[in-house]
Amino acid sequence: MEPFLLADFVRPQPGARVLEVGTGCGIIPLLLLTRQLDLSITAVEIQESLARQAESNLMENGKTDRVRLVHADFVNWSRQNADAVFDWVVSNPPYRKRNSGRVNPDREKAIARHELTLDLAGLVAAGARHLAPDGRMALCYPLERLDEVRRQMEREGLRPVELKRVAGHPESPARFFLILAQKTNAPVPLNETLFYIYEADGAYTSGMKSVYESFNYPGRSHRNRQK
Repeated sequence: MEPFLLADFVRPQPGARVLEVGTGCGIIPLLLLTRQLDLSITAVEIQESLARQAESNLMENGKTDRVRLVHADFVNWSRQNADAVFDWVVSNPPYRKRNSGRVNPDREKAIARHELTLDLAGLVAAGARHLAPDGRMALCYPLERLDEVRRQMEREGLRPVELKRVAGHPESPARFFLILAQKTNAPVPLNETLFYIYEADGAYTSGMKSVYESFNYPGRSHRNRQK
């Protein structure tokens, strides 16, 4: 669900250069290209098994001409490609700190969920260096890390311009957020919204339905079916 919401949150212009950090199976590039074919996307993935899966998905969907898949550690890749410039940096990164909570014994899942190979500071610092002037960074994190994310962005010269808190339903608190920041030294207003995924009966809200429909994805109508 988060990849769909993040891809919906990102609205690159035709011809935009997009860098995705931690592409996993490649779903976000595929979703972005569903709406806007004229994009140049570089997708970085550290895990070989996921990089292979992403490559297969891109080939199956005929998008290898639009997406350059890179199997590499992002921080190392960034150092080696310091001159690479992008209009957007997008990531749904590992969201738990290294020493917080239970680390999954499955190495692949552990790297995807905990900051074992890439932490917030490294992601934002390296990502910001690759942004063109007025370029934008879009991230997804649990709500408890909001202040930390904002501080790190501002430290790197990124000014938050849009913040979307996401809650399961109107009776529950928001559990994660999407944040969009711009590379600029000028003061910018922050637009804040609250987004609900489900109605009280478990059906998707009209907003969530619109997100799925915009990607030509049917979705499912009830929480107990969304596994």
